[in-house]
Amino acid sequence: LDRLGNPLSDADYTDGYAAAQAVARIAEYAPNYHANGTPFFLAVGFQKPHLPFNCPKAYWDLYDPGAIDLSGYTGIREMPAGCNKFTAPYGGEPKAFDDVTGTSDNGMPTAAEARPLIHGYLACVSFIDAQVGKLLDALEDPDGNPATDDSIADHTIVVLWGDHGFHLGD
Repeated sequence: LDRLGNPLSDADYTDGYAAAQAVARIAEYAPNYHANGTPFFLAVGFQKPHLPFNCPKAYWDLYDPGAIDLSGYTGIREMPAGCNKFTAPYGGEPKAFDDVTGTSDNGMPTAAEARPLIHGYLACVSFIDAQVGKLLDALEDPDGNPATDDSIADHTIVVLWGDHGFHLGD
């Protein structure tokens, strides 16, 4: 909900808006491909699951924070000798936010602090997964009409990569 209590959709968030715009571009470009074989390139980037962990409530509701298993969480960076600091499993990005304190002796989040971070990360990963799904669905049915055979999926190369891995005891 927004500040006034109105429900928010995926497209009310930057990554959801990007997905909606990309779906619209696929619908716009696909007919030219079918009509004259005109190829097109579309690059779509998403910010999540980087912080801040904000996404529609429905994605948060997919996970019970109490069910996140932290039994093996030690709050210790266990890295092989000689690794660069930037490769640490917890690089400190969360500490850039005022409400993430990392109060353990080594500055790592305690288990109590890690739980909401992991919950937020899971929610945002699911949010982005749904956005990627919208793009893939649009390749299968660019005009949104299942009665027409206008799929371009079999003539499309999809490259998906990420730069992220948020590690807190996982």
